Amino acid sequence: MARSRFPVLTLAFLVAFGAGGAGAYVARRDQLRSDSTLVQNSVAIPETTVVADSTLLSVDPSTADTTAAPETTTAPPETDPPTTTTATKPASRTTPQLSNTGALLRPSTDRRLFSAADGCNSLARNDAGASCDRRSVGGVEIAWVIGPAYIDILERDPAVDGPDVWNVALSADSAPARDPRLADVTGDGVPELVVGWRDANQTLAVDVVEVREGNPGVSLHLSLVDGRITVGDGQIDAWNGVPQPGDGPTAPTSFDHWTYTRDNGRWTVDSERDDDPPTGQL
Repeated sequence: MARSRFPVLTLAFLVAFGAGGAGAYVARRDQLRSDSTLVQNSVAIPETTVVADSTLLSVDPSTADTTAAPETTTAPPETDPPTTTTATKPASRTTPQLSNTGALLRPSTDRRLFSAADGCNSLARNDAGASCDRRSVGGVEIAWVIGPAYIDILERDPAVDGPDVWNVALSADSAPARDPRLADVTGDGVPELVVGWRDANQTLAVDVVEVREGNPGVSLHLSLVDGRITVGDGQIDAWNGVPQPGDGPTAPTSFDHWTYTRDNGRWTVDSERDDDPPTGQL
């Protein structure tokens, strides 16, 4: 009986396949190793970057807790109230006036005709009872007329020939407290007319009238609280009351003494405290 060749062929096939399969396996294994190396070498490890989450920096108002924390208040220790001392404020003292600001005598444009029969009363404002005086001051004829509620100071118009015409230079709608004083208070050798008024509050207003270039005009005005004034050659002495705390409605107990003189055509003043003013006054 002939021997079968099947086992021999089978064995040969297995040997051949085993050899090829082993080679293929080895080749495939090497390829996988090679690919694994390539993949491992070509993948870069990214740098680690920390990005701040912006949601951590803000608070959603809809979810925020709006309950305010209670304030902590520390009360100061109780102490006795401080002792209050009331200081007596010294009375303010007025700056002396050095101008004609506030003068009661104002310029006027009235003209009047002098009558020898009526004398200087013909220069009055239709008042039979007016008082008047007429003088020559620095070569200029002046007159003043005082009625129940006014005073007019006039100068004779030298430009008019014939009729005796007078111009009203200055006028005030209140009568002075007494007749004006004519005295050389500037020391220039020419007398000035000093006019004073006293009101219900005992404030003394004073206008000093000088004749300059032939025209009378006010060069100095004073307003003195419970005022006193004396006039002499080359100066005016005035006392201005300074009410003190506690004086009430009574007369001031303290006074400023102002001494006015003229220097190079301008008024100057020296001031001192003098609580004993004279009783004699304009």
